[in-house]
Amino acid sequence: MIEFSENEIAVGKALLEGPLDAIELRKKTGIPADELIQALKRLMNLRIVELQGQKYKLVDRILEKAGRAGEFKEKYRVRMIIEGSSKDPLALEKQMNVLVDKIKQEKILVHDLELAEIKEDQGQYHSFIELDFGASSFDSVIRMITNYGPSSIELLEPKGPITLTPKEVHDSFVDMANFTHYYVGLVVNLSMQNNILREELRKAKNQLREKELQEGSGTDEEKESTPEARAEEKSL
Repeated sequence: MIEFSENEIAVGKALLEGPLDAIELRKKTGIPADELIQALKRLMNLRIVELQGQKYKLVDRILEKAGRAGEFKEKYRVRMIIEGSSKDPLALEKQMNVLVDKIKQEKILVHDLELAEIKEDQGQYHSFIELDFGASSFDSVIRMITNYGPSSIELLEPKGPITLTPKEVHDSFVDMANFTHYYVGLVVNLSMQNNILREELRKAKNQLREKELQEGSGTDEEKESTPEARAEEKSL
């Protein structure tokens, strides 16, 4: 049986609330930097903790066990609808099933999940996922919104005033910044590729025009050198 040190247990409890970077872990646990590094190394070697970007998180299987053990605290309950459409019904069915499997891997408590039948409308096929889930933090809800882009969303619980912790606000800001950064970078990259393609097309059109002019000039010279052209010159 694996035994854990007090530091390792403290790190695990802190990460139950969500991913944290090294500085956040130090503030939350009060563990000195060198001891924290040693605890994280051992937990990573045991495949209990993993590093995603700059943040440490518990691996999914540990989070699932924690959820079944009652560690998951539902703070928000949300209903959302995620729509999908395609001209290919088989491609749409495959993509919607991929989304369902992905949702089941999220750090949420799924109360109800229904995948609607695919329907056709004027050559376009449509389907949607209706999802009722619980989340332990505000940033978890924001992450579901940015990851799945629902067409509609409804907050079921809590009904009363909501108090956000500084960590929830910070993590929500980070999620939105990452989401925006990704798509801004994608748009900029596509714009650059579009400009390059336009320039290449312009060069190709110019080269084609020059080639046509050269071929036209050569045709005139050949015409002037034919016997008929020379006989016409003599008659003049």
